[in-house]
Parts: sequence; structure tokens; C-alpha cells
Amino acid sequence: MSVLAWMKSLLGHGLGRAADVSAAAQSAFDAGLAAFAGRDFAGAIAAFERAVAWDDGNADAHNNLGLAYLEAGRSADAADAFAVALELRPQFPQAHYNTALAALARDEVERAVTALRQAIRIWPDYAAAHNALGYLLDRKSTRLNSSH
Repeated sequence: MSVLAWMKSLLGHGLGRAADVSAAAQSAFDAGLAAFAGRDFAGAIAAFERAVAWDDGNADAHNNLGLAYLEAGRSADAADAFAVALELRPQFPQAHYNTALAALARDEVERAVTALRQAIRIWPDYAAAHNALGYLLDRKSTRLNSSH
């Protein structure tokens, strides 16, 4: 199992519910959740894109859009969506965790470590982030030691 797959399994993605949005945005958001649950990532992307078009200030919708992009293999788009979620809600630990997932998908281990540390700073009891950070640091240490 890849590190990315393992990290995803720790949290079950952290899809969030939208709060206080218009009916159209909520409908699109709910359609995105349903499509994602059915592993229809193209449908989830389309629905979450509609949700953010209706309510571009919804950090949960941007985060979920990022997860759908990530599942569709679009890690750069995912990173952009997580960045918007974090602009809207800087203290959003799941978006930091998901930023780590996108970084790992692009083999950016240092960026992933930084994002995980930020998630833990915000939510000290975030077990999945602690586990993932420990695993990445151990893997990094093992690689350094094996090169000597």
C-alpha cells in the first residue's frame, strides 16, 4: 500500500458538511457527497464545482472538491482547492491533512510533513495526522540511514 493510500485510509477522507449555504449550493454539495460516496469522482468534481460557484466562501466545499480532484488523479488541482479552503478557514485541520495527501501524490514529502505538523498544531488530538507524520518521519529517517 502506498503512503498516500495508507494516509487516506486513516481518516476516511474527512468529507465535511456545508453549513449555512443557499439551497442551490447545498443541493450541489449534497450531490457531490453522494457522487463521492459512490466513487463517481467526475460527478463529485462537477457537483462540488457547482457548489463553490454558488458559494465560493464555503471552505468545506473547496476541501471536498480537492478530495474529489485527488481521487481523480488531479493532485495539482487538489492542492489548489485545499489552499482555497485554508484561505477561507486557516484553522481547518482536515484541509491541512488533505494538503499533505496532495503533496505526497506529487512526492513532496517535506510539504506533507509541514502540512501534517500544522494540522496537529491546530488539533493536538488528531490521531490520523500523528500517525501519518510518524510514518513519514520514520520513512525519511530510514532512507537517510540507508544512503550512508
